[in-house]
Amino acid sequence: MNERELAAVLAALRFWQAMRGGPSTRDYSDIETDLGKHRSLSDAEIDALCERLNRDEPVTIYLVVADRPDDTIAGRFYEAYQERNDAEAVLAKIRSEQPGWDADLIDLDLLG
Repeated sequence: MNERELAAVLAALRFWQAMRGGPSTRDYSDIETDLGKHRSLSDAEIDALCERLNRDEPVTIYLVVADRPDDTIAGRFYEAYQERNDAEAVLAKIRSEQPGWDADLIDLDLLG
């Protein structure tokens, strides 16, 4: 799920949550567009997302993990990414800028 799709799902869930208490007049476009960062999903994009969610196909999250040996407060760094390329870029940056850190990339397969 990309950022636009996630924002649309969050907006839909908030709308549904509000409607359970009765009719709502709140505009959820700020959530749906992440305060204007994204454009709204088209009807075709919503249909495609619903189809993907209904198939129960695995979703992979890419987790960058690094041990910071000299940091006693927070000895481990974690960041999760939806795109492998993004995670690999962060991993490469950590390895080049922090050669003393033990850094790796973990693929987490989840059901969507």
